[in-house]
Amino acid sequence: MNRAEANMVERSAFAIYCEFIRHGSGSLKYLLDHEGNIMRDRTGEPIPEAPEQACRRRWSEATETTRESFRREAIAALRAAA
Repeated sequence: MNRAEANMVERSAFAIYCEFIRHGSGSLKYLLDHEGNIMRDRTGEPIPEAPEQACRRRWSEATETTRESFRREAIAALRAAA
């Protein structure tokens, strides 16, 4: 697999992963300031991270086994689409 194909597989795997976790409960954490304190809006409510931020965070925290399983799904989907 060349570099371009590997990048496409990685992007596709990440997209599949994001779709997979999108509706999971408890997947968003609160944003933290530079001192590690929870950031709050003007009303004092904690500010949750955006779903895209949660996807990136959870993908980077996922085990290599988990990421590899989504890469396999991406390869199968790309082959089916070809």
